[in-house]
Amino acid sequence: MQYEKKLKEKIESLRQKMIEDGMNKGMKNKETLVYSQELDELIYEYQMKMMTG
Repeated sequence: MQYEKKLKEKIESLRQKMIEDGMNKGMKNKETLVYSQELDELIYEYQMKMMTG
């Protein structure tokens, strides 16, 4: 349960970084896209964890 909470916090933190970076540098900026990819991976990991318990 603690792992899921930490993962959720990491997702929210990275989401905020991505949004800020996108607003400042543009949504097609390389760094913004890297944040987006990392976020996708974390969300996938979270979803898999929720499905498997």
